[in-house]
Amino acid sequence: MLHNKLQIPKNLTAMIKDITVGTQTIDQSSGELSTVTDEITADVEQTSDRANNVSAAAEEMSVNMNSVAAATEQTTANLRTIVAAIEEMSSTINEIAGNTAKGSETTSRAVKTAETVSGKMDELGAAANKISKVVAEVNQDINQMNQATHNVKAGGLKVQASVAQLSDLAKNLNDLVSRFTI
Repeated sequence: MLHNKLQIPKNLTAMIKDITVGTQTIDQSSGELSTVTDEITADVEQTSDRANNVSAAAEEMSVNMNSVAAATEQTTANLRTIVAAIEEMSSTINEIAGNTAKGSETTSRAVKTAETVSGKMDELGAAANKISKVVAEVNQDINQMNQATHNVKAGGLKVQASVAQLSDLAKNLNDLVSRFTI
């Protein structure tokens, strides 16, 4: 019976030592988790900065494409006006009819080329708009990742606080057990 009473403090001391070791392991893991969280946060911020740069460049490209498309459309309209004027002149001036026909063909080819370029510029503008939308979605995803990272970091800080409380509790238990050890 006395042997059993002497064994209880030893068992409690061993349990407290196990709890202390476990608490230290949790504390160390919590610190490592905090470090990894900080690294993830830095990576996410870099990715966000890069996405913002791509977004700004895409927006600028879109504006430039729209300006070029507008200029091309104006050129096409001007060339159509020229074609109309050339056609009118060819009916009234027989002497330059041959040259007018050649000029009309050249202008028509130029109009067709300008229309083709205008179409391609419209396509480029649409592509730039799509890129801007994708970049906006990427930015939204990055913001969500930032929020999740902050939540993980906050959870890690709570775990660290709990580990510190467990460590204090283990020390107090150890002190109590040492008082009752015979």
